[in-house]
Formats: sequence, C-alpha cells, structure tokens
Amino acid sequence: MKRILILLCLPMLFTTCKKEENNYYVSSAVYGCTDPNALNYNPNATQDDSSCVYCVYGCTDTAAINYMPTATCDDSSCVYFNPTASFSCKIDGIQLSDSSPIGHIITTNPALNGVLEISGTSNLPNGRVMNTVYLTIYNFSSVTENTNLTLGFPADGFAIVNIGIDEYITDSPPYIGIINFSKITSNKVSGTFTFDAHFGTAGACSVTEGSFSDVSY
Repeated sequence: MKRILILLCLPMLFTTCKKEENNYYVSSAVYGCTDPNALNYNPNATQDDSSCVYCVYGCTDTAAINYMPTATCDDSSCVYFNPTASFSCKIDGIQLSDSSPIGHIITTNPALNGVLEISGTSNLPNGRVMNTVYLTIYNFSSVTENTNLTLGFPADGFAIVNIGIDEYITDSPPYIGIINFSKITSNKVSGTFTFDAHFGTAGACSVTEGSFSDVSY
C-alpha cells in the first residue's frame, strides 16, 4: 500500500517542480541613466533608473568673485578682481567711477555668443540712485585695436545706461556713439567711449569722457 501511495505522488512532485522551474525568471535589464544629455549617461543601460544628473551652469572657479558653489559645469562667466582696472565716464556731467568693472564674453545665449560686455557702476553724489553703464560689442573676436566702432542699432554694438529704474539705450541717430579699443590682450581690454542714449520719450542722456583700463574678460 505504501508503494502505491509513493507511486501516485511522484507525478505530482515532478509537475510541481516543472512549474516552479518554468516560473523562474532572470532579468537581463541593465539599470542606469539612459539620457545622453546627462553627465552620468550610461550607454550600456537598457532601463532608466531616474539617476540622471544634469549640468548646473555657472562659474566653478573658487578664485572668481562670482564663484557659484552649486555649479557643476563652467560657462566661462567667471569674473576676477583686478586691482589695476578702472572704468569712468560722465553722465550729463556727473562723474561715474568704478575700480572694479566687470567684463565677460557671453557664451550661454546662442543669439549673443561671442559678444563682449563691459559694465561699470557707481552711486551718484548726495545719496542719489545707482548708475550703471553697459557696453556691448558684437563679434568681439574680430575687433582690432585703434578702430572706431559704432554703438547703435544696427551697428557694431550698443550701450545702455541704467539710472535707477530708467534705462537709456543707443539705437538710431542721434542716439548713437563710438567706442575704441586701445589695447586688446587675451584676457584684458582698455579703451575709450562716448555716446548719447534715450529713454523712450522721457528724455535723453549724454555720456562723455568715457574710458576703461585693464578690464578682465
């Protein structure tokens, strides 16, 4: 009788084992970041695991005055303190002087890549609002020394004056100007400028005796 019971159970055992064997599955997926635009893209990954890491653009040089600790990809925007630099001009006869002017080549805006921007800022006398002058030059890599460039639109570049919340800009005559680079090195520029700008129909301003020296970019 025992032999008969064992013989009857054997087919059930084999059937159970076969089912378990058929249900066994080995995954062939390779987990990782599948986005080629990510910093940690894994070309061997077949299934994304949400681990992709992307660039945070900014200045990554700790020696720069605009160092961005959260940046993971440098965008060439670093600005360095230069004790010999200077920027000065007169806005309607009122002096603007900046011993720490800023210069940089724009690389993050496709429409403005290769543009040089120089700016100088100072407070007006008697507690009045801050003034900032921006000088923007297109295709700076092709600019040569001692050549007069026009500030306007369309032109070689343009200039902007911020007086408080008012923004004066060069565009068409008579609101145009001239900038001339007396020295251009691989990382510094010097030169002179003068221009007239206007703020819609609210008025105009005249910027004279403008100069900048050893501005890093």
